[in-house]
Amino acid sequence: LSEYLRLRPGVTFEIEGWRYRVMRRTVGDEIQIEAVGFDDGLYQLVSHASESGLVTGTPEYTASTLIAAELPLLSTSSPAPWSPRLIAYQDPFPAAVSVFQEDGSGGYDINTNVPVAGVSGTTTTDLNAGPAWRWDTANSVTVNLVDDDATLLSASDDSVLAGANTMAILTPGGQWEVFQFANAVLNGDGTYTLSRLLRGQLGTEPYIADPAPSGSTVVLYDPGRWGTLSGTSNIIGQDQLLRYGPSAVLVSDDRYQDVTITPEGVAYRPYAPAGLKHERDPVTGDITLSWVRRSRFDGDSWQIETVPLNEDFERYSLIITGGRTVQVDDTTSYVYTAAQQTTDFGSAQASVAFTVQQVSAVYGAGSIAGYTP
Repeated sequence: LSEYLRLRPGVTFEIEGWRYRVMRRTVGDEIQIEAVGFDDGLYQLVSHASESGLVTGTPEYTASTLIAAELPLLSTSSPAPWSPRLIAYQDPFPAAVSVFQEDGSGGYDINTNVPVAGVSGTTTTDLNAGPAWRWDTANSVTVNLVDDDATLLSASDDSVLAGANTMAILTPGGQWEVFQFANAVLNGDGTYTLSRLLRGQLGTEPYIADPAPSGSTVVLYDPGRWGTLSGTSNIIGQDQLLRYGPSAVLVSDDRYQDVTITPEGVAYRPYAPAGLKHERDPVTGDITLSWVRRSRFDGDSWQIETVPLNEDFERYSLIITGGRTVQVDDTTSYVYTAAQQTTDFGSAQASVAFTVQQVSAVYGAGSIAGYTP
């Protein structure tokens, strides 16, 4: 009996080579012992290798990379349309890349944080001009991504038409062409060659360069990885004096860099009109100039006759080459009378060249479309 009474909780004992620890003892008409078996090896001191641990201290951050890309947006729900998209990268990437704004007295206030690394890089080959709105099978471009861990994958034609594999390239004129790619081939040096392209997407066909040279900046369309500046549409056209760097260090640290950004509000920029036409009345000599309005958002349905306006008003700036500039409201045509032609040119004309731009209340005159007879 005394042997069982000594088996209190916490005491260990051995039965036929198995070790047990007493968890509970109940004494009454009989003694009930609850015990759990265990392996002594679990409690032995572990001998580690002599090398130092994986974490040796605070990561050493280098200077951040920040791209302010004036890009057209994918939907009306996109945040801060007045702001360029901020694409940041750093190795290792900190909790965020912080963007401070000069406060007017030599100090800085936090403007925004970019919490996720974007996918960006540079081209290693020229991207020559190609056709808009249909597959460009003649051209390809090779890109070198900043982040070695980032990957590009091929996609089916249907997936690309649904929005997959969208990238933007900064052209020599300072504007971005948005293009898509169906084929992505990983090369032995870690670069990717992109082919089977769709050019001039999201209304950027006027900005297709010939060529966009090797060394051009590219960014992958991934709105979930982009940041934006704080503010309102009032910052459009106003210089923003910024300082950016790793959020893990102070804004006074040498790793912070100064940059001046002047937002253009490209997200508000109307697309260039399409379907420009020129019809001359053989009797009166009047010339009717016409075009088709395009929409920045929700204009892809084949079930609607006229795309949404997406603007506060419908207005166009029409320039007749060598003639006059006309504001056209609430219609997509203009009758250039024989009398007006005589005033502008000295006689009625057989044909005229013209350009037309849709006007935004926020952005002003948008992308330009031209007609040459």
